[in-house]
Amino acid sequence: FWTFAHTSCGDAISFWLDFIFGCIVCIVVLVLDVICVVNMRRSALVLGNSLDSHERQQRTRREMKFL
Repeated sequence: FWTFAHTSCGDAISFWLDFIFGCIVCIVVLVLDVICVVNMRRSALVLGNSLDSHERQQRTRREMKFL
């Protein structure tokens, strides 16, 4: 864990490094997950009827494991 001085500068650094950086990382991960899910759904629509339902279910299960 990080320790910072109990000054206004230390408080600002702790806010930006601990809180804001953590929030930004979580937001980036969330955006990437949403992009992946949208792309998987789009590819499932493009494939359409080229796969039978059993193959489609297997592919969906396999791809969702990565999330």
